[in-house]
Amino acid sequence: MSPYEALANATTIQQAATDHRRAAKFLQSHTRTKELEDTVAKQIKERKERIKARRKDNLPPVKETKSAEELLLDRITYCEWLMEDAEEFFLSDWFTDLTDVNGA
Repeated sequence: MSPYEALANATTIQQAATDHRRAAKFLQSHTRTKELEDTVAKQIKERKERIKARRKDNLPPVKETKSAEELLLDRITYCEWLMEDAEEFFLSDWFTDLTDVNGA
């Protein structure tokens, strides 16, 4: 393996470790709760009802942004996915091809 390949492999592994560490740290202080999911579901339902009412009244659409709760739930979902993806990488055949370290 050339030094450049080794550097590229190390960079890939370091990025996966950094992603996993950041996601784990975020999820320690921001957990998915039933209350948060219910709040977001209620907000989405209300937004859809407002959009439907505007359409019914032939009013132009209004740009609505996501609430803080929706953004938080999106970030939690992303961090959960990122952790799972990194863990799958560390246990994959590709990881063992890149390094002599055993991910298990």
